[in-house]
Amino acid sequence: MWRTGANNATKITFGTAVKLNGVDIPAGAYALYTIPGETEWTIIINKGVGQSGTQYDEKADVVRFKTKPVKAAETIETFTIEFNHIRDESAVSISLGRRRPCR
Repeated sequence: MWRTGANNATKITFGTAVKLNGVDIPAGAYALYTIPGETEWTIIINKGVGQSGTQYDEKADVVRFKTKPVKAAETIETFTIEFNHIRDESAVSISLGRRRPCR
């Protein structure tokens, strides 16, 4: 389990309802967690916003889904979360080092 940031769990806020991997997510603030793996990552949106990164409660998960990492063309020195192609569907990239686990 990785809190996908530093110290407290990373907060992600949706101004309107969204759909992630086919699951409807109401507008609001959530905690973002990931479970990294060499060939697959698990992305977790959790209701426990504001909690310490070490206080994860699986019962508060809103959605979990798997994604395949892809190798970045260049080394990414700074941890980065990007939202691209924001329309009816978008892509999210989480990048550090030579991996882009979510894209």
